[in-house]
Amino acid sequence: MPDLGQWNVITVSGTEVGYENATLGLSAQYDILGMNPTLTASSPMHQPTVTGTWRGMWDGYVDGNRDDGTARVDVTIQGSAVSATLTYSGIDGVPGLTSATTAPASVTDGRFAPSVTLTVDGQSLTYSGQGQFGGAEQRGVVGYMSGDGLRSVFYGTRN
Repeated sequence: MPDLGQWNVITVSGTEVGYENATLGLSAQYDILGMNPTLTASSPMHQPTVTGTWRGMWDGYVDGNRDDGTARVDVTIQGSAVSATLTYSGIDGVPGLTSATTAPASVTDGRFAPSVTLTVDGQSLTYSGQGQFGGAEQRGVVGYMSGDGLRSVFYGTRN
C-alpha cells in the first residue's frame, strides 16, 4: 500500500470503505454494503481560490474486482467561475481503458459533480459522483465516483 501521508483509509468491520483526513476535515465513504456514499459537507469556506492540481489516489471496485490508481483534480478559475476536472489513471479492471477524465464540473461552496461517459469496446460507460474541497487554503479534495460496474473513492492534496 502506498504512503497516504495524512490521509487514512476508513475501515468498517474489516472492510475498506473510504478515505479521511482529520487535519483537513475531509472524508468520503460508502456504507459497509458499498452503497449510500457520504461526503464532507459543503461550505463557502471550501471554495478553491487558486488554480492548481490536487494529486492523490483512487480506490474501489470495478465489476466486483478491487482496483486502484492515481487521481488528479485540476482546478481552473475564470473570473468568478471555478471548475474542476477529475482524472483517474491506472485503471486495470476495464479492458481497453487505462484512464478516464471527466468534463469540467462547476464548483460551488467547494462541491463539484464530476461525470464522464466513455465508449469501450462499443459499450457506453457512464460514471458520476461528488467531490469536495476543504482544509486550510482548500489544500485537500475528496470524493466518490460510481456507475456501470464502478464504485470508488478518491482523495488529493494540492502541494
